[in-house]
Amino acid sequence: MRAALLLAPVALLTLACGKVQPLPVKAVSEPSPATLTFQGKALGQTPTTILLERPDDVALVKAEFEGQAPVEQRVRFLPDGRVELSFLFGEGRSATAKALGLARILVFEYAAGLTFDVDKADLKASTLPLLERQSGLLKGVFKDIPIHLCGHTDSTGAQEHNLDLSVRRAKAVMDFFAAQGVAKERMRPQGFASAYPLESNATEEGRALNRRTEVVLGQ
Repeated sequence: MRAALLLAPVALLTLACGKVQPLPVKAVSEPSPATLTFQGKALGQTPTTILLERPDDVALVKAEFEGQAPVEQRVRFLPDGRVELSFLFGEGRSATAKALGLARILVFEYAAGLTFDVDKADLKASTLPLLERQSGLLKGVFKDIPIHLCGHTDSTGAQEHNLDLSVRRAKAVMDFFAAQGVAKERMRPQGFASAYPLESNATEEGRALNRRTEVVLGQ
């Protein structure tokens, strides 16, 4: 399962008449079908595409499968502006939740935004607008919730080096959030090296996606 909020200008398109076009979000779940709701309103069952008014609303969509809440909810934004929302059901099925000692998690995954160059922990200029919008959410919609910043690497390089590198990537995001006014005591940087890849490390594209930091909130 893969799936934080990419908040690029392409997420919503402004029409010539000044109206905002709804944001299409592809929603999937494992197992499926799961029942989707938003602020008490039924949205149908997965897999489906739902329309939301604002990017911020994506993380507020709820899902239920056979009376159970998901153990992991991921929001993934793709390079072309499409959004994927995924839910994973079943106790003990989320490797990230288990690693963090949490029962249920919300993961903000910046699939093509918050990634790093090879052997680097410097934030790219292109990621800063994403992080600025994310910091606003952390100070508003998700205020007071502990924030887990999980750094990851690809599988190249020695394990000890990659562990240190993944921690530095997590701390780079933490420092940026702190500069934006997110309380530092809320943030918990942690490195996982190459233990939890999003894609196969057999290709350059996959390795690039695995060089990342994810923002994770307990639910």
